[in-house]
Amino acid sequence: MIATLLSAVLQLAQVGEAPPAPRPSIVLVTVDTLRREHLGCYGYFRPTSPHVDALAREDAVLFERALASMATTFPSHLSMMTGLYPHQHGYTSNPMAVRQPFRSEPGRVTAAEALKALGYHTAAVVSSVVLSQRTGIDAGFERFVAPTLKEGKFSARASTDRALAWLAEQPPGEPLFLWLHLWDAHEPNEPPPECAALFRSDDALRDWVRTRGIDAGALAQRFGKDAGVGQRFFGWTPPPPEPELPPGKGRFVDPDRGLKRRAAARVSVPIDEERVLALFDRYDACVRAVDDEIGRLVQALKAGGRWEDAAFVFTADHGQTLGEGNFLGHGRNTNLNTFVPLVVHFPSGTTAQPGRRGELVSLVDLMPTLLARVEGEALAGFRGQWEGEDVLAAGFRREEVLTTESTEFHGAEEKPFECALQSTRWKYVQRAGGAPLLFDLTAAGEALDVGGEHAELVAEMGARLKALLARRPMGEKAAAGKAADGKAADGKGDAEAEELLKQLEALGYGGDD
Repeated sequence: MIATLLSAVLQLAQVGEAPPAPRPSIVLVTVDTLRREHLGCYGYFRPTSPHVDALAREDAVLFERALASMATTFPSHLSMMTGLYPHQHGYTSNPMAVRQPFRSEPGRVTAAEALKALGYHTAAVVSSVVLSQRTGIDAGFERFVAPTLKEGKFSARASTDRALAWLAEQPPGEPLFLWLHLWDAHEPNEPPPECAALFRSDDALRDWVRTRGIDAGALAQRFGKDAGVGQRFFGWTPPPPEPELPPGKGRFVDPDRGLKRRAAARVSVPIDEERVLALFDRYDACVRAVDDEIGRLVQALKAGGRWEDAAFVFTADHGQTLGEGNFLGHGRNTNLNTFVPLVVHFPSGTTAQPGRRGELVSLVDLMPTLLARVEGEALAGFRGQWEGEDVLAAGFRREEVLTTESTEFHGAEEKPFECALQSTRWKYVQRAGGAPLLFDLTAAGEALDVGGEHAELVAEMGARLKALLARRPMGEKAAAGKAADGKAADGKGDAEAEELLKQLEALGYGGDD
């Protein structure tokens, strides 16, 4: 019997048969609206992220210069999932995905679809309706859990509970792809009490906020009459509606102008330094709530024997502005909005060593990096569509990264496509109908256009940007997606889309995001 087995082994060796290539599980955690500046591993002084800090310190690679493709939720996530920039996958705003849901096709396939075809178990738990099934982001996920329109959002604890329940159902030893999206850092910041109790404004926070150049008086002047900003960022409560006057006892009010003027006159959002500090307290407490759930998820993966052979990714779809530049929110093509945290635990056997890496990388590189060493015919077509690169490949060095700005904000008219090409030192911004801008990030940064002093560099970067934008295999086809009759591609009328858009605004997806 032993001789027979030995003979069989020798025969396999002679014909060169190798054991099947490992297929590591992939766990992707994306945090909506997370400022990298507010994580300890990126230099923050408050205890917002002990679990992520430990991961970055002991068992992962921290990328110091990672950028999202766009500071807008749906396009940014679709770039992560496809390895394509927004102008290539064709989605350059959140409303576009609501009205014309994403549909995969050759050259525009998601990681979940490719991995499912390879035999992976796939699941996603998303925490906001901005990523609901209506958008098409669920493509390839065998299980996809999202809030209903009525629910609007899930807390980080509730979403993680759902993800852990799915993990517990999966057969051991079989590869899986789990995407967990956490929303808590998005405004309006409503932290759980146990996290809120950890953050109280003090002189250290006051000094830090002042070093950011945040001017509470300027914010008050700009947003003091903005009810939406007051509710989303400062907890302002609208006054109760005025009682209706008996018939014949009131003056005539023009319904199109008079009521709006009266309503606007009643808006008075109190914004001062103490309220700005309170905003930072709530935001930091929300980050801590997310970090607690990261700790639970990592512990569950370790307890289940999945950690060593899994790729675990912690990142964000974009950052957030909390008063810098006299602005609140995100969506803009600024570095505060487009730079994101990226911490990756790679599976055992990967050559990457834990530590910090300073290369310029994009989130379009995420799937090309995670799947570069995974074999399978199902990945061949997926690899062929990537604009992103394997950042662990020998000799990898990206000189420039593309970032773009949303072409449509909720409740606002569509705007022309604007984008930027950024290197370690320079940021070239192409504006529709305006002269390009050039910023020296090692000097005054985005506060000063120095294009007039570097005309040759402006021309060179403009030419490289033009060449990159010409590589758009699917963009034009997808961008033309809004049906002329106002109906979605799946045949449904636009009533559902309009209801979802209203819900997004109620959740804080209004203005410039």
